[in-house]
Amino acid sequence: MRVPAPADALRVARALLDISQRVAAERANVLQKSVSAAESSKTVLLETNLALVDYYRAVGIVFLGECRIGETVRRSGARWSGPEGPAQFVTADAAVHAEITDVSFRAA
Repeated sequence: MRVPAPADALRVARALLDISQRVAAERANVLQKSVSAAESSKTVLLETNLALVDYYRAVGIVFLGECRIGETVRRSGARWSGPEGPAQFVTADAAVHAEITDVSFRAA
């Protein structure tokens, strides 16, 4: 089932890829102004949102959040996909992304 992503999650997904709105638009085959509108919570066509979601998923982004029918998505976000489990070995052609950073993400 294809589910549209909220504006915050779309911005996070693009930030994870470190690409501009123009590049995201080209790769998802949509207009740059549509990407801008989707990331600003402005009204966009459902197909535009789904095209962006499909592109981000194809490159290894997983969307997060909770949603109930008739309510807005809560706790939305995005992250890189990871291995399916600890027994899976990562190979050179695996669709897993890793970065070494000096930022600590401790719980508040």
